[in-house]
Amino acid sequence: MVRVTVLYNQPEDKAKFDRYFKETHVQKAIKAPGIERIESSTIKSAGDGSASPYYRITEVYFPTDSDFQAFLNSSEGKEALGDLDNFAKGRYTMLIGEVDSVTEKTPARAGTRS
Repeated sequence: MVRVTVLYNQPEDKAKFDRYFKETHVQKAIKAPGIERIESSTIKSAGDGSASPYYRITEVYFPTDSDFQAFLNSSEGKEALGDLDNFAKGRYTMLIGEVDSVTEKTPARAGTRS
């Protein structure tokens, strides 16, 4: 599985960023082939409780590298990638990785505490 992670820095206008992100950018991205799911989080704070340089993290999952390549080569995928500069130019970092399962949480057995 391929995961594309986009780290968005703090925007100048959060309401404007959120509106464009949700109403325009995501709508373009979901039309592209190959995507299994998109998850996005608004960052509350850094791990130590301090202010985070990031406002939002978005993760886009592709079942296989072939699916990711289909996205990259499609007109919809190119449009979605090109759209990043329309609302976050110079304020995002994109990372592409292969997902490795490190552990799976198993359900607690009856009569035990988890």
